Amino acid sequence: MHQIMVEILDVNDNSPKFPEENYTLEVLESAVVGSRFQVEGAHDLDVGLNSINSYKLNNNQYFRLDTDAFGDEGKVPFLVLQRSLDREHTPQHWLLLTATDGGKPAKSGTMNITVILSDINDNAPVCDKQKYTATIKENAPVGTFLLTISASDSDEGENGEVEYSLRSKHRGPSPEQFELNSKTGKLTVRGQLDYEEKQMYELKVLASDKGSVSLSTQCNVVIRVEDVNDNQPEIDITSLSSRIPEDAAPGTVVALMDVTDRDAGVNGQVVCSLSDSLPFDLKPSPDGQSYSLITKDYLDKEMSHMYNITITAKDLGSASLSSTKLIQVDVLDVNDNSPLFTESPYTFYVPENNKAGLSIFSVTATDADGGENAGSFLFPKP
Repeated sequence: MHQIMVEILDVNDNSPKFPEENYTLEVLESAVVGSRFQVEGAHDLDVGLNSINSYKLNNNQYFRLDTDAFGDEGKVPFLVLQRSLDREHTPQHWLLLTATDGGKPAKSGTMNITVILSDINDNAPVCDKQKYTATIKENAPVGTFLLTISASDSDEGENGEVEYSLRSKHRGPSPEQFELNSKTGKLTVRGQLDYEEKQMYELKVLASDKGSVSLSTQCNVVIRVEDVNDNQPEIDITSLSSRIPEDAAPGTVVALMDVTDRDAGVNGQVVCSLSDSLPFDLKPSPDGQSYSLITKDYLDKEMSHMYNITITAKDLGSASLSSTKLIQVDVLDVNDNSPLFTESPYTFYVPENNKAGLSIFSVTATDADGGENAGSFLFPKP
């Protein structure tokens, strides 16, 4: 018997093979340049020169290939980061790793590598407008919609969820007249507005994400309040002569008055008037903010000793509002009337033999004037 040893020589009849055709690698987008990420290496059933000789990575901007020797495992491939990552710009990277043996001809195998970038809160919310504007009438009911603030965050998950909060322009509490939905960004009216108190509100809206270290941004909101005709004109008597002589010349000033209306525009423009049947007139000032009450004719106490003058102030609003002011003027008497006898001449008969001192006749005279200006009798001497 003879012992024979047979040595089987290897030929390159096997290609390198990776454990998986597709490999997924998760990397934080905050990874620093130079970071190394080990990936699964390939295996080749052949030995010697026919086993794995080298690895090659497809050309890309973000990763390069490095290999380290690990005993029986041979070369182990590593991906080395050579450029900063940005998930918001490129959330995934697709690489192709090729393992090649040393046979002639050489054989190779490939593995697809998908690099998924994990998000970090590195982006603040961005408002679609830096300045929002809206106009609302002062009588708008509670709940009236004004506008919607919209902000986006390119991060994902809670890092990209945006909440809204209202701030005043200056540091302090937000105005009570408005309400902002923290989730939708809808701004509505919450309280009563008053143009006469405030015509414009300047607000700030803070858009914040829900990241563990929250990032935020601000945008400006301008709310302009429009006037409605909700205020009556007011008449203020600044000077009054309530007793006017009946012989006062036409144009005599009886009263001076200011007219005001808190509304704006035509709603605040006021016109004053009085009855045409009165012997008085209103003379406006050039700016229309004041009026003079004057006589437009001579007065006659004997016709009317007193006048109740109603002055009406009316604004020019589409639903006009008005108010009135009552002025009482007394007419002072002047001696402009002569006494008048009831008959002229008088004819009467005197009986003869009448006794001395007996009344034989009476005369009557009237005077339209009053007081000391009224008539008195003067008798001739006998």
